[in-house]
Amino acid sequence: MNKLFVIASLLSLVFSFSSCKEGDPVPMTWEVCDYDQEEVSAVCTPGYVYGVEISASADYSGDITVKCTNYPELFINANNYDGTYTGEKAGLTVSKIDDNTLKFTLDPIKEMDEEAIYDVVLVEGRNSKESYISNILVERKNNNSLSHHTTSEVISRE
Repeated sequence: MNKLFVIASLLSLVFSFSSCKEGDPVPMTWEVCDYDQEEVSAVCTPGYVYGVEISASADYSGDITVKCTNYPELFINANNYDGTYTGEKAGLTVSKIDDNTLKFTLDPIKEMDEEAIYDVVLVEGRNSKESYISNILVERKNNNSLSHHTTSEVISRE
């Protein structure tokens, strides 16, 4: 009986270690707040091409707060020495408020010939075990254009 118990214990130990493997990283989840919901559309889509999709007219001016709820540390693809990201064509500046919260500042676009301008901000989330990269799409729509593009239309353009 003791031998059987030892063999069963060893087999269960071997199976438990062999079934332990690193899975795919967990997609970043987002919370969008502190923005004018009548002027700005913000949709969280974790696990998709764009983790957050923000859409505003070209003449909109204001801030949008985007917080990651499951990764405590964020890094943006900064293109400025101060650690911020600027998308001049889209009138966009992204800065960190704290370790897991970003501020998207949208400035009015004075001249816009296109129907819409798109910018994608890459954000990496890290915790002690894993990291994940999420894309945040910012769409600025021409004030004379009433159409809204879907994510699949934007993807097909890239």
